[in-house]
Amino acid sequence: MKSIKILQPQTAKDVCLLLDQYKGEAVLHAGGTDLLVRMRNGAVKPSYIIDLSKAKALDTVTELPDGIFRVGCMVTITELMQLPATKTKYQ
Repeated sequence: MKSIKILQPQTAKDVCLLLDQYKGEAVLHAGGTDLLVRMRNGAVKPSYIIDLSKAKALDTVTELPDGIFRVGCMVTITELMQLPATKTKYQ
């Protein structure tokens, strides 16, 4: 079995740098369900897994002045729906 290195960047910028550095060899890991299935069936065979759990800027929601929300890729739908701002505007 091929060895896979797990990378845990701390910032969104570091995620981008790693994706560029290991282009074609790395995959992103957020929750893992989809990635694990794809690895098991041989659809992906990464040399590197970039774990997004330590990049804290990716798990934030910011309401911009024009009322639009910027939602980080690590925010769950449950977290999003529990925010007071989204409850008042979208539920």
